[in-house]
Amino acid sequence: MTIKNFPCFKCHLPQAVISAEDSVAVELAEALIAKDSAKVAKLQITCVVCHNTKAIIHKRELGEPEKGVLYGKKDVASHGDKTYSKVKTSAIMKDSVFCGQCHGLGPNLEFDQPFQCANLYGSYLHAYIPAGGSRTCQECHMPKGDHLIAPNFNDDKQTSELYAKAIDFDVQAYAYEWLRKAATYVPKVVVNVKMKSNAGHRIPDG
Repeated sequence: MTIKNFPCFKCHLPQAVISAEDSVAVELAEALIAKDSAKVAKLQITCVVCHNTKAIIHKRELGEPEKGVLYGKKDVASHGDKTYSKVKTSAIMKDSVFCGQCHGLGPNLEFDQPFQCANLYGSYLHAYIPAGGSRTCQECHMPKGDHLIAPNFNDDKQTSELYAKAIDFDVQAYAYEWLRKAATYVPKVVVNVKMKSNAGHRIPDG
């Protein structure tokens, strides 16, 4: 097992792709096989992933993300951090393509063993946008500009409220008794359900 052929790293631990040794891939593979959830839980998407590692897409034109630099919606000359002392503008930070890097287009065919993973961004591009949608991922999932990216599936109330906004239900039920033959009444019910998605992508997805 190596960093290069560990497909999960692409989205779940992208910082490892550019800064870790192959021993990390071996250690994580062993933890997954052993179902060591405590160790696996320590691997997280940190600030650096979004604000450095994934902040530039067009690397042939713009180069790799600079070390010691964070990227955001605007330049900040002094960031007040010893390691990341400066913030530069990212051309994609406000666009859905930024999120699409991980919440992808479909099969990951670049690996020796291709696999199907998230294709939420594909749903957004191929269904929501052609139907006239115009909102970005950030507008729906980060409406206040903070980093509390909804939904938080550990928060049942918040998740339920988000689903209620995303999906409209119209349910009509009609109950009656069917007189199948003399003196024999059979209870029946007819239920009509209309469901409309207001989300910018299919639900569920990842």
